[in-house]
Amino acid sequence: MNGHQRNREYPSNRHEIKLLEAIAKSFLILDRVVLKTLKYKGDPAGAERFEKLTKGYFDRIENDPLKELRFKLRVDRFVSELKLNDLLDLMSRPERTTYYRDTIYLRLNACYNAQDEEEYHLASSSDEPPLGVEEHAKKGLRAIVEEMYNLDERVRRADDKNYAGEKILQLKTMLGKIDGVLERACEYLGHEYKPLANWNSTINQQTITISAKSPNNSLTSNPPAAASGHTKITSVVAFFVPSFYMAFFVLACMAASIFAYMAAFNAEAIPGRATDSDFYQLIASTILQSLGIGTSIWPIINDLRPTRYLLLKCWIYTGLSVFLTIAAVPLYVLVPVSWSGISNFVGTCMLSFVQLELMLGISHYKPHTD
Repeated sequence: MNGHQRNREYPSNRHEIKLLEAIAKSFLILDRVVLKTLKYKGDPAGAERFEKLTKGYFDRIENDPLKELRFKLRVDRFVSELKLNDLLDLMSRPERTTYYRDTIYLRLNACYNAQDEEEYHLASSSDEPPLGVEEHAKKGLRAIVEEMYNLDERVRRADDKNYAGEKILQLKTMLGKIDGVLERACEYLGHEYKPLANWNSTINQQTITISAKSPNNSLTSNPPAAASGHTKITSVVAFFVPSFYMAFFVLACMAASIFAYMAAFNAEAIPGRATDSDFYQLIASTILQSLGIGTSIWPIINDLRPTRYLLLKCWIYTGLSVFLTIAAVPLYVLVPVSWSGISNFVGTCMLSFVQLELMLGISHYKPHTD
């Protein structure tokens, strides 16, 4: 699925997808610099670990049919062809943080070494020092700093728009951890230093805005306290509601299992007939349950963005639910009717698991229009 196809599938999120693609491009450019730095200036074991982390997508970029294109253009092509979940997965790699910090330190060290080399050459020889040694080292460091600020700007814009929810907040946290070493790099290069992740997240801004608009509040009142109280209430509700639902889910499944066992135990050990009223009732319930399955997974197809692991679980549960629900119909007339009931019951349980994953395991977000 390329970028144009995604835009047609998610027309209200066209700008969001473009911004997420830009963030992914920054990561790929930085990852390439990190890999080169670790290979030639860092720890071989660290370079090997990072190469394994990035091998999947770098192999695809290097194997681009248009190999004569510059690396950044091949990155553009690669990112535009990513599926939405792969795009988000590429952004969600918190282990990058340590490698990024180490790379900036290594590049800084290369600059200092180049500076020392030039100074030593001037002190020990009347000849001119090799041209561009320090400048070449600065060029590599400068490229990292510029791309870091590009990434910071794109993450800030995504956060302002509330795009990709918690993933953007994770990226903001990552940038905050890199900020200290980036300040040293800017100091060495003589660039103006601008702190990374130096903005208020959208959630905090919305809370403060609501407090400011309240007729009982003024600019001199205490919105942080109000926001804190609101956050505490939200946290309590967010903890107890899923916990209550989980307990209810377990009890309901246990109760249903007891009645399902009793039904299977008391059923006649003979196949049913296609003329039985129970058979027609089974067909009707199968049709409605299939409709329920489609309704349950529609959010995944339409707009929700679960992690790859949760998406895989949801589709496995959905496939089992569809198979077992439909299989209950022919089983009714082919084997003892108890097996048909068991198949239908397990299929319903699988559907309940899908709904539970959708409720507790997926980070929701709101689609945006500009």
